[in-house]
Amino acid sequence: MVRVVGIDHLVISVGDRVFFGYDKYDLSADARSTIERQAEWLKKYPSINVSVEGHCDERGSQEYNLGLGDRRANAVKEFLISQGLASARINTV
Repeated sequence: MVRVVGIDHLVISVGDRVFFGYDKYDLSADARSTIERQAEWLKKYPSINVSVEGHCDERGSQEYNLGLGDRRANAVKEFLISQGLASARINTV
């Protein structure tokens, strides 16, 4: 799961979460659709920066899950950039 943090209006308007398959970090069609809507929303508010958090469940080692969470967050960031957002507006955790 990845959650864009701190933007209540975004949560209500288009959603703040995308989900990943087990042990995956590639974006599904549903995830891409949500992120496209998020990107359009963010284009309307160019002064807003976002943090993208990559999360995992408790299975696997802590080191593995930190890496998977990082890959998930970066997959979302790269897709947002591909939708025209400046990378400087997007922080990954």
